[in-house]
Amino acid sequence: MIRHPGGTAQTKKLLTLSGIRPPARILDLGAGDGDTVALLRSHNFDATGLDLRSDGSTETGDFLNTPYPDQSFDAVISECAMFVSGDRPKAVTEAFRLLRDGGRFLYADVWFEPEAAIHSLLAHSGFHITAMEDVTPEWQRYYLNCIWEGTFEKPACEIPKGKCRYYLIVGEKISEYK
Repeated sequence: MIRHPGGTAQTKKLLTLSGIRPPARILDLGAGDGDTVALLRSHNFDATGLDLRSDGSTETGDFLNTPYPDQSFDAVISECAMFVSGDRPKAVTEAFRLLRDGGRFLYADVWFEPEAAIHSLLAHSGFHITAMEDVTPEWQRYYLNCIWEGTFEKPACEIPKGKCRYYLIVGEKISEYK
């Protein structure tokens, strides 16, 4: 089952927007079933996945407090996971810590805050946004399909009322930051 809007096409789009190339070392935060990890490995990336629940294709752990040393990865990817973590700022800070200088943060998620809040959070965390694309219509189709098919899973966190947007974002870790 596809666990995020756009499926593998969205993941491939994030890779294209980021400009990273194999054999870059990539960590998938909130890896779920490991589909993105499998896709990355099939494209010759050195990929690892981390999720609270693992089926054996990913490592088990909390992406708010990962077991990896500072600057362990060339890229960190997270699709549809950081919002449901309940602490998006901490998750973004952890992604920053894990990336080498100049590393890429590939991020796709729903936002209930104004676009300016995204820019503020990433800048405050030490990222320069190199690409950002609003793909809300794709998210709407995905969400409605999940409801229609009966596969919608209620997130662990509370969903705010009001309009939301869904963005693909690539951030570069600013080396002189912090």
